[in-house]
Amino acid sequence: MNGNAGVAPQDTTRQPTPQVAQQQQQQQSQPAAGSSTLTPLIATGDWTKDLVHLAKTAELKKHALTLQLHTAHILSAHASLQEKSRVIQDIREQRNKCVCGGQRGIER
Repeated sequence: MNGNAGVAPQDTTRQPTPQVAQQQQQQQSQPAAGSSTLTPLIATGDWTKDLVHLAKTAELKKHALTLQLHTAHILSAHASLQEKSRVIQDIREQRNKCVCGGQRGIER
């Protein structure tokens, strides 16, 4: 994703809250039997702007893909109309040849 992957992990740190810090001090003074508490993740930096930017980018990409799809449909319809127009023109030319040839036969 254009180098924006991992926005949240870069802007998060583990900082002990006062309760967790107190628990850690107690655990250091009392040996624990293999248990450890995780410190909560604290968001740092302006990660909300990054998320809004990513959302806007995704929305713009969606609109661009929609426009490409509509353009493809228009081009396909245009090509189909051109083909039908060629076929009609060929039929008119053949009809005119037949009409002209029939008139010559009548004149003789």
